[in-house]
Amino acid sequence: MYTIEIDIRCIDSFFEVPLDDPENAELTIEDLVSCALVDLFEAIIVGRVIISVFPGSRMDVQICSISIVVQRPGGPFLLIPEELENMEFAVEDTISCIFLELFETVIVDRVTISLSSSDDEDDSSLPRSA
Repeated sequence: MYTIEIDIRCIDSFFEVPLDDPENAELTIEDLVSCALVDLFEAIIVGRVIISVFPGSRMDVQICSISIVVQRPGGPFLLIPEELENMEFAVEDTISCIFLELFETVIVDRVTISLSSSDDEDDSSLPRSA
């Protein structure tokens, strides 16, 4: 199983996703991410979405930080370092595009893809996204 970790900052005067209802905002982000990444990975599980909102330096600007953890179930596939880097860039590009539909400014701080140990987990019991 692969784990994909994504950290994003969004800056805007108005967010298309209402952040005053954190649970609804996290579900909206989860749905968007699962729909976008399923094209790259066939099957994914969005494990966690955390949204933190910070006041901007100006009264009309809001800043939010979004942390997303996604898992790609199934056996590992062989990726040489160049392919792994290209896959991380593809995830960054895909995520940037969907978030630019919701936020004025999107900064992708980090995208990492790593092989995670799934010996203790049973994939059949996990929910499937998209």
